[in-house]
Amino acid sequence: MASQGYYNHYDDPDEFWDDAPLEAPRRLTAEVPATHVVGGYPGEGPGSGDFRSVQASPPPQPRVPNDDVAAQQEQFERQRDITRGRIDAVMASMGSMLFTGVSSDRAAVASVSSSGDVVDIRLPKGFGDLTRPSWVVADDINSVAAAIVEAVNAARFNRAETVAGRLADEFRR
Repeated sequence: MASQGYYNHYDDPDEFWDDAPLEAPRRLTAEVPATHVVGGYPGEGPGSGDFRSVQASPPPQPRVPNDDVAAQQEQFERQRDITRGRIDAVMASMGSMLFTGVSSDRAAVASVSSSGDVVDIRLPKGFGDLTRPSWVVADDINSVAAAIVEAVNAARFNRAETVAGRLADEFRR
């Protein structure tokens, strides 16, 4: 145990630090000259050297008439509704489509719906030869599980590309 330094209460009570503990930062303040008050006390005013501390504040925002804000809000809501309708129409046109993805080793083929839900997984080679010892089959199952994840991700990627393409076509016009 060191005999000098500062105690850090988050650590071991026998541990001391050589550096001084950190202090909380102070709020920003600005020193500005006191304003001159007509009929004030002697010594007050811009030339007297008296200062007072004030909190820094953001500049005032320009005022906008309420009618303009309401009109802009109305216009925004109309455009949002039109955009939402166009997006919904594109998504509805893809309603019954299926998207397929294949793993890189061709051990799994997955199909997903237009909403991204997994509909079908096919394993052409199965999970491997189950007559072999369990420690060998475990590696086969691990590789097939990774292939399933890869195939599902590939199918969802195909779906995302198709949706993005159709949305781009819709909003290009």
